[in-house]
Amino acid sequence: MIEMIVVCVIIMLVVALVAPRVGGGGRRMAAEQALSAIREAYGETAMRARATGKPMVLVLNPGQKSFQVSSLTQSLDKDWHPGVLAPLTGTEGKGAILPGANSYDVPDGVEWTELPENTDGYDGIAYFFYPDGEAAGPEVAWNMHGRSYRLIMDSVLGKATILEELTR
Repeated sequence: MIEMIVVCVIIMLVVALVAPRVGGGGRRMAAEQALSAIREAYGETAMRARATGKPMVLVLNPGQKSFQVSSLTQSLDKDWHPGVLAPLTGTEGKGAILPGANSYDVPDGVEWTELPENTDGYDGIAYFFYPDGEAAGPEVAWNMHGRSYRLIMDSVLGKATILEELTR
């Protein structure tokens, strides 16, 4: 009888230690998929700007939970002039190699915590990507699945970096 009690106690201890780690795997996976979707929106827009030779703007609209992509018709700075790059085309000159999407959905579970007030005349927060690889845009922060994140634009590399903020 004592042996059965000892075995039951050991099994209960193992279950108590393993269950929280196994149960949190779904949340972690959902968070990683959401981060990948956000990175995809920024990365594909940057590649489209380089591939087409035209400046692109990615507008985050938190209210509609979407990103909208379009070509930039005017430059941000009167002193900035894009380098002359021939657009890359597919076979027989039909279309760009990277057609890309015109909109991306913000993943479920994203709760914006820090958004800039200036929208530069856009219906949302604008990020600009140029054919020479440069980019510009404000920092934003959000909570998702119990974790906090911050997006920072590297203007020289034209890359959006997402950092997880540690809470104590």
